[in-house]
Amino acid sequence: MAQNPTKRLPVLLCDLDGTLIDSLPLILQGYAHTLDAMGLGEVSEPAIAEHLGMPLREHLGQWFSTEADRERSVAIYRKYVLAAHDDSVKAFPDVQEALFECRRMGVRLGVVTSKTRAIAKRGLELTGMGDLFEVFVAAGDTPRGKPHPDPLLSAAETLGVAPESAAYLGDTDIDMQAARAAGMRPLVAGWGVRGGSLRSSGPHTWLHGPGELLAAL
Repeated sequence: MAQNPTKRLPVLLCDLDGTLIDSLPLILQGYAHTLDAMGLGEVSEPAIAEHLGMPLREHLGQWFSTEADRERSVAIYRKYVLAAHDDSVKAFPDVQEALFECRRMGVRLGVVTSKTRAIAKRGLELTGMGDLFEVFVAAGDTPRGKPHPDPLLSAAETLGVAPESAAYLGDTDIDMQAARAAGMRPLVAGWGVRGGSLRSSGPHTWLHGPGELLAAL
């Protein structure tokens, strides 16, 4: 049942990959290619997916301890993903319509992603969502990335709102941890969750489809 509009949260911040755009297959392929190229051989998808949502350099850091190896692995990953990006990325069904409805009802929108700004913006433009958001926080915009709350808090500060006035929509444990740490309402994009569940404890609202988004605010 929809909440009273006077009680609705005025701000919705969104993760990007696996939440707004269906890019997870490409991301997983990029990690698998990188780890193989770096000599680790075949790494299981669950092992790769476990920390999705963290900044790329930190995610790869679980396999590579030296700065030289991290730099090389990041370069390999980015080259692979950039080559296939435009042909692989698409919006999840009904996401764009749900965001338009939120805006029509006065909800302010933002993106908080662990992706670099240029490629994240490119994904939004390719999927027709480039002009929907008032605020955009990407990798490197804050000293610490998710699961730390810093990127979410930066977005709220830019909009001039209190963190508790916002919800954060994401598809990973990392996203839910960041939302709770920021004092925002955690919303799970169930359509993008790899494996159909989150392992993290703690309260969050599960959305089965984008059409449930406005009522969850």
